[in-house]
Amino acid sequence: MKIYPDYYKQFRCIGKNCISTCCAGWDIDFDSETVDFYRSRTDAFGEFLNKNIEEKDGTAMVIMPETKRCPFLDEDGLCRVYQNYGEEHMSMTCKNFPRRRLLFNNHAICSMSLSCEGLLQLLYDWPQMVTIVTEGSISMETMGDLRIKELFWFLSSGCRLLQDTSVPLGVALGAVIYTGIEAGKYYEKHDFEQFESVVYRMPEITQQFLQSGEELAAGEMMESGQQLIFNIVDTFCQIVREWDVFGAEKFLWPSYVFGYTDRERKQYIRTCLANQNRDLGHRNFWRKLAVACFFGHASALGAEDCESIFLQDMCIYLILAKVMPLTWGCSEARDTRQYFCRLSMIARQFEQNKIVQKFIWPVIQELFEPDVFSFTIAFMTLFD
Repeated sequence: MKIYPDYYKQFRCIGKNCISTCCAGWDIDFDSETVDFYRSRTDAFGEFLNKNIEEKDGTAMVIMPETKRCPFLDEDGLCRVYQNYGEEHMSMTCKNFPRRRLLFNNHAICSMSLSCEGLLQLLYDWPQMVTIVTEGSISMETMGDLRIKELFWFLSSGCRLLQDTSVPLGVALGAVIYTGIEAGKYYEKHDFEQFESVVYRMPEITQQFLQSGEELAAGEMMESGQQLIFNIVDTFCQIVREWDVFGAEKFLWPSYVFGYTDRERKQYIRTCLANQNRDLGHRNFWRKLAVACFFGHASALGAEDCESIFLQDMCIYLILAKVMPLTWGCSEARDTRQYFCRLSMIARQFEQNKIVQKFIWPVIQELFEPDVFSFTIAFMTLFD
């Protein structure tokens, strides 16, 4: 069986309309079949191609210039390998991106990387509710098939809830992640009866999150949510700045903010939140972005560190969906092309260098020890 979101097969590269081209900032490798073809070329472009390929630890890689921009791009940002030799002779890396496939026994879960402007634009423009599609069949007598069936059910239930506009997005995010953490305890044990009982309770869990939020005094909830938001964005900006990440100047807050005291930086975030136009047309996009994040990472269900993975994913989503615009102002957030460009660039760093998992998350845990409910309060502060 193959499982994928319905927009998966509708994706098309936007080519020269992409500001931050996916051919920059990465280490790009080639599969052996592609390399053999390139090495056999003796024409002018083939000679140029081979001069810009090197072997690293047995893997053929593009020699990246200081600009970190693939040397095979032309002045319009289009691939010269494609132009000279056709799509069939592009590397598997280049042909497949931003598509990703997770093989699961004899099945595949197909998702897409958020480090692609074209995908973000596709999600923004997607006219209907995202649904999960399946191809192929399964056997109800095979353990691997039963596991993929249960995973599909969890994915479908979560995606529906995240797009249910009658439920605040913050609450939906909390309920989906909490359900995944609880259900995951039974998933790896193949206790599907208990797994299903937890997933069936997702509407009940949602109501419990709603009630808990309503019981909190508005001021207390806002302060708690903004504290977590501050801890995440402050840690993110400080670490990225110190690490000299490629293109960091495009998604950090203004340089003068780094000179502020903690109190002044907190006030800066509060002011940005207060002034931010909540009618940017992003509301449906935030829900679809949540679906894409959830779908891309739900394969962690049942992992030994499932809870930590899901909470880190919530941290990533918070940065991508709402914190990033805080760091570079409302006027630019209204420009969807710049918005998608910057989101894709930081998503690329999340994927390539594991910034959150390696650097930001340990600091956040030490500062705040957040749990699902902490994040839910932060999301309710941001979205609802």
